[in-house]
Amino acid sequence: MPTSTSREHDSSPGGGTPRPDQTPSADRASWGRTGRVDRFALPIAVFVLLICTVTRLPPGICFDDPGDLQAAASALGIAHPPGYPAYVSLGYLLTQIPGVSPAYAVTLGCLGAGLTALALAGLMQVRLGTNAWIAATLVLALGAHPK
Repeated sequence: MPTSTSREHDSSPGGGTPRPDQTPSADRASWGRTGRVDRFALPIAVFVLLICTVTRLPPGICFDDPGDLQAAASALGIAHPPGYPAYVSLGYLLTQIPGVSPAYAVTLGCLGAGLTALALAGLMQVRLGTNAWIAATLVLALGAHPK
């Protein structure tokens, strides 16, 4: 009669095989396990980037490619090849906001997309086990990088 050892059913991080009902990352830190103060790290970082960036945005039409894309979005036209149909379509919707310059609305949309990407990158880091404050610091560094 075969007997199983206790090591086979051990669910500790270093020993045995995980049970079928366990996920592979069950022992890793996740957003649900962070402290209450740690949950404010990423929102604070994104808010700081928002405040620092909005004051430096160009109020009107930009030069070169950004200006071309702003003009294409406001007229629902075609930008230089490859055309960027999703960008132009979303930009056109933003240009319909009353009381805001079409060029500035497109610029704000680009800022929103960038901040969303940075926030998702920070959340992914936290989900993979990085400390929330370290993830927020990296988000700030990525947001402050010139290119």
